[in-house]
Amino acid sequence: MFKIIEKIRRNGFQWFFWRLKSELRTPSKPIAANIVDGFLSIRKKLLKIHKSSHEDELLYSIFDLKIAPITFNIVDFLIVSEYEANKSGKKGFVIVFVPEGNPLSYGWEDYNSIFDTEDKLWKFTNIVLPITLLAPKCEGIYVLPRRADVSEFVKNKDVFPYLYDSVNLRYLGTKEQGSVYRTVDQPNLVEGLRANKRGLDYILEWQKANVIQKPIVTVTLRQSDFDTARNSNISEWLRFVRYLQESDYYPVIVPETDKAFVTQDLFPGICIFREGAWNMGLRLALYESSYLNFFVSNGPSALCYFNSKCSYVAMNMLAEGSFVDTEEAYIKEGVTIGNDFKFALPNQRLNWQPDTYENILMEFERFIEDFGSSAQR
Repeated sequence: MFKIIEKIRRNGFQWFFWRLKSELRTPSKPIAANIVDGFLSIRKKLLKIHKSSHEDELLYSIFDLKIAPITFNIVDFLIVSEYEANKSGKKGFVIVFVPEGNPLSYGWEDYNSIFDTEDKLWKFTNIVLPITLLAPKCEGIYVLPRRADVSEFVKNKDVFPYLYDSVNLRYLGTKEQGSVYRTVDQPNLVEGLRANKRGLDYILEWQKANVIQKPIVTVTLRQSDFDTARNSNISEWLRFVRYLQESDYYPVIVPETDKAFVTQDLFPGICIFREGAWNMGLRLALYESSYLNFFVSNGPSALCYFNSKCSYVAMNMLAEGSFVDTEEAYIKEGVTIGNDFKFALPNQRLNWQPDTYENILMEFERFIEDFGSSAQR
């Protein structure tokens, strides 16, 4: 109670009424969620009785930009959408983007203080939209011009999230769907993401043009101003890529998008694949074409998490000081600390230790021992 009073004093009554309305529309507390979701579920079942007998072969997945993260988290949404479409016997799914509308936002202050409206627009057009097109089971997209359009759009359609109706907003994490890591609990449940043929052809042309004949090992950097505890340990990764150079591998750095033009100075003499920072199709094609892909806990790693053609190792999954990667957060998501993801293949691994040179090298040598030193798996 005292915390609420303090927040009202700090943010004003406008914030309080927004928060109350938000809790009803998108409940964050378990008790509120059970009550509201229970009522909506009953109402949904009653309305379905009167639904048109026409059965659509597609599931319509509503990605509401008012509540959905405009980041690489779109991958999670695509994967659960495919899972739900498969479960419903659908041919595939369609992504429906609903605009945020009123720019006034009381979202995650730590994130919004760093990334403004222009940042989010750029991420939407250059990250979210292109990744959506890399999901083979995605049959199309709609970008609605107004929030008001969604009410009419969802009428008589099978939608995901199940309880979304433009007034009651949902993203992921409802009681029904849960997180992607709880939902996809074994390998090969979904097709996931795939690079397209033209992207793979471009990577092959790039290899030929640069006379790259050694197995490629990528290192995708995290250098974000948000939750900096998860950022890559640059000096340790530099030691590792020097080791790769001396060990007959071809290291490739995929830079943080916001730092793409300043990364070369950190890795002199190393290939910096800036194209991957800006083009999601080329990035995924590079990952599929590489012998092994290294990450820390960052957004781009999800492109490999849900792609059976990618080998990866993600380091430092429980970064000390992170307010995102916490034990509580992993437990909530259904991820067992110390283990790989339940849906991961044998060549897809997590390492929960810091990204020191010794830890990185240990994982690399373990991978070689298990799968050999060639690019053929």
